Amino acid sequence: MGGRLRAVVLTHAHPDHTGLAERARDKGGARVWVHEADAPILQDGPTSSVVHAPPERRLLSYLARYPSSTRSLMQLGHAGAFSSDRVCEYSVFGDDEVLAEVPGRPRVLSAPGHTPGSVLVSFADRGVVFTGDALVTEDPSVGCSGPRVVSRMSTHDSAQALESLERLVDLPKETVLLPGHGEPFTDGPRAAVIRARATGVR
Repeated sequence: MGGRLRAVVLTHAHPDHTGLAERARDKGGARVWVHEADAPILQDGPTSSVVHAPPERRLLSYLARYPSSTRSLMQLGHAGAFSSDRVCEYSVFGDDEVLAEVPGRPRVLSAPGHTPGSVLVSFADRGVVFTGDALVTEDPSVGCSGPRVVSRMSTHDSAQALESLERLVDLPKETVLLPGHGEPFTDGPRAAVIRARATGVR
């Protein structure tokens, strides 16, 4: 099979994380995976997250306070995040499953909050965890860096998102965190969680 893309595992179903999924499936033959709680977003298309996982705070308040919010939305729109193709076929998983059919057999750790179906994708044998937007090191919506939960402008339930950080605490200290936004975090999961909790959610 060489280097053919065989699977796309979504950390969540926000449009800036699903944009190429349908192309990878339709043109490349990859199988797309998503947590069952975020499947309705894929089913109804990229902008339906505001229906199935509405953010805690209104967009307008952030546009007024944080110029980076406007820039971020414009960049996403220009990149086609809000007009990408709906994923026509996908497979679902539940909480804390090992995806045996995905190369590398990752374990998906349920981390709801950012969306109801947000997960951490753990490749324990390689010492890496893809955190998606459950934990980022840069939040483009408010222009802040450092380990944190994404702002309420984009997060469905910030209290739950902060609580879900507990999933990271017991990971080996050498685990590298690969966030959906920002640079990798190499100082260990516990340090990331401590800093994110201290920062809170804007």
